[in-house]
Amino acid sequence: MEILLLALLIGTGSRGGVLALICGLFVWLILSWRDHSWPKGWKVWTSVGLVILLGVSVGLMTFPKGFRLGTVDVSPEASAGRRLQVWSTVPAMLASAPNGWGFGKSAEAYEQWFEPVGEEVILKHLLSSHLTWLVEFGWPLRWLYLFLWMVAFSLLLPSRRFNFSGWGIAVWTAFLVALFYNAAGKWWNWPLPALWVIAALILRFRQKAPLSQGYWILSAVVAGILVGLPFMLLGLEVPKLSIDGRNGGNVVLVGAGKPTLAILGPNKEVLGNFYGQEIRKKWFKDDQNAGSVVIVAEPNSDASKLLSDCQLYVISGADEDALKKWESILTPKPDSKLLLINCRVEPDDWFKGFSRVIYSHGEFYGDSFYPEWKEFSATHSAVLIQDVPRSEAYITDWWPLVVQASAK
Repeated sequence: MEILLLALLIGTGSRGGVLALICGLFVWLILSWRDHSWPKGWKVWTSVGLVILLGVSVGLMTFPKGFRLGTVDVSPEASAGRRLQVWSTVPAMLASAPNGWGFGKSAEAYEQWFEPVGEEVILKHLLSSHLTWLVEFGWPLRWLYLFLWMVAFSLLLPSRRFNFSGWGIAVWTAFLVALFYNAAGKWWNWPLPALWVIAALILRFRQKAPLSQGYWILSAVVAGILVGLPFMLLGLEVPKLSIDGRNGGNVVLVGAGKPTLAILGPNKEVLGNFYGQEIRKKWFKDDQNAGSVVIVAEPNSDASKLLSDCQLYVISGADEDALKKWESILTPKPDSKLLLINCRVEPDDWFKGFSRVIYSHGEFYGDSFYPEWKEFSATHSAVLIQDVPRSEAYITDWWPLVVQASAK
């Protein structure tokens, strides 16, 4: 059955499948030695060796990425190096968002707020199923996830009261390792481990060998310690730039202190795919003592509470519908400013509530409302039209617009 699991896992084209096999077999050997139940005779071991060799050989020949299984490169550009780099940021990602970064948002959170500035590598996940889920979950689900894994291993562990094959826990060990390499996306990796757990539950019922209370308590306590560990690590080493993720990643605060700058609905077509890296680089360098910057992806009532004291609001790439949503949660104060970057919106009375409105427009960016803004600025001295030379929708260097708007 371990060989069957290898055949399923090696389909990922990842060295994780082979590592999973090795770890699973190692656990099986330990349990067999403990229970004096391993096979005896050279014929059995020769057969096992030949089957393993055959399984690995077929996998390497069948899958084009098989050559990677024989290479180890931990540079940031290589697969192994990239994994280590991403995984090393997970404790900080967990601690910065106790309630999770939101389902399907772990890669985006990493790219914007934790990837080294300038790397600009786009990911689909955190290169590990375990870590992706833990980062996206809030702390209650993180605890439950870890708790269930420990309970599963406790159910499968043979004992004096519970007579069960060591292959069950060996398969689950391999499955545990495989999920560190994102094998969860392959549906065929799930049935075999699930069958072993079902078999263990049935046999425990028949043998009248339920898990003792100690196993449940130990699993709950260890899961709690693991959930709290990232917060303890963060307390030991304060990060250079604070990142605070809230509302499932919808709201992010960069820096310390009250928010003074708000970036609302950052549009990647205008600010670029890695606008978060730009914010981290510039804010840490120029304005780290000026409070914090709050980034809000979608307007909601929770976000509005953080926006009330901001001095400058930045909206990029918004249309009329998007602007109306921001208007519904944001009441401008007389001393606040608004920077619009390539927004196709019609000027209205809402803009009159700001002390200054800067309408930044790419030189080659088509906007049917541009003439209306020209007329609006002619009759309202607080409105400034700012053309960005040699630009269309994407503004290559947009941070200077923020700095200029803050100073005006």
